[in-house]
Amino acid sequence: MLDYRDILDTLQSKGYLATYYDRAFDDKFPSYFFSPNSIHGVLHAKRVLLLSLALSYLNGLNKADTGLLAKASLYHDIGRTHDGVCSEHGRKSFQKAIGLGLIDNEVNENNEVLRYVMVNHCLDDNLAETLDEYFIDDRERAVRLLKLFKDSDGLDRVRINDLDVEYLRYPVSRELVSFAEYLLREIR
Repeated sequence: MLDYRDILDTLQSKGYLATYYDRAFDDKFPSYFFSPNSIHGVLHAKRVLLLSLALSYLNGLNKADTGLLAKASLYHDIGRTHDGVCSEHGRKSFQKAIGLGLIDNEVNENNEVLRYVMVNHCLDDNLAETLDEYFIDDRERAVRLLKLFKDSDGLDRVRINDLDVEYLRYPVSRELVSFAEYLLREIR
């Protein structure tokens, strides 16, 4: 298991926290959620963001891909209208983020990958790997980012005592369980 202090120190020293984490403290951020204090609210988004940044660093992602995962982390649940199982909130979250001006509405590779990640994060992996309705050239990149994001989101299942590490897609994700537990204790 990776030491959470080392992870945070690395994210800080490499500039990940300064670049992305401040967005989660914007005064307007809570207003994007139907219920900011719910299990899919602000604190969940902050923890998923830190988990995504850790996975981005540990997997050597470039700045563009790290930025995509950061945006997905912050906004992936803002389209929710309840805390139950929902296969539509990813699509609704992406649309809401565009409507709020949080995501550019321009059709380009990066925005399409972001749309793919956000829309499909709440779907079964087999359904999510259908890329036909997206304008994405680098399909391998899109699937990799989706799986990394699903692991980030999945790691925060520690908050509901429902994390099954067998569902995590990457071995390095399994090494972040103690970090996810630390974030749950510290981000309140």
